[in-house]
Amino acid sequence: MLTRSPLVPRHFRLRFRDDNLEKSFRIQYDRTYLAYYRAGFVTGTVIYLVFGVLDYLLLPQLYLTLWKLRFVAALPLMAVCALFLFRPGSPRHPQAIMTGAAIVAGWSIVAMIFKMPPDAHHTYVPGLMLLIFFVHTFIRLRFWWAVAAGLSMTAAYEIMLLLTGVEIPAEPILANQFFLLSSNFIGMGASYAMERDARRQFRLLRRL
Repeated sequence: MLTRSPLVPRHFRLRFRDDNLEKSFRIQYDRTYLAYYRAGFVTGTVIYLVFGVLDYLLLPQLYLTLWKLRFVAALPLMAVCALFLFRPGSPRHPQAIMTGAAIVAGWSIVAMIFKMPPDAHHTYVPGLMLLIFFVHTFIRLRFWWAVAAGLSMTAAYEIMLLLTGVEIPAEPILANQFFLLSSNFIGMGASYAMERDARRQFRLLRRL
């Protein structure tokens, strides 16, 4: 029966029933999208660095603090990820490498948000949302890797909100919660559909 075929993925888990087939899919997926990984990494890094201009324009009194987080703390860690991702041939664990780089960027943005005055917090939350959408779509992370990256950024924001005790009006906090959670759910829908489609194509090619 079709439902017992090892070629039929377990839809919600996004995993083929046969472990060897699952391994073959992951190898094929990484080979197919390696150029996307690298192009997405470069594009995302450039955008992340260009936003340093916004640091200076929006918060001239704090831009040096924000630049330390962006260029001194986050950028070297992202450079280490780049060394592994751009090694000759096929890098090992490219999904983990890109997830790590995305989390570094996301956590640095969260740190920047909580270095700002309370009335300026809302200015960089959209940047966090953009990054969540980016990891779910642009760089072709598989679903569960993208979920881990997006939720870790959101969790970091929530933890910092609790630990720092910054006095922010309830309305902006509530709005930020809705926007961040919505960004995660929309991104999950996109990355789930993309990976499911990739698995469907892989399954069809195996049947030919």
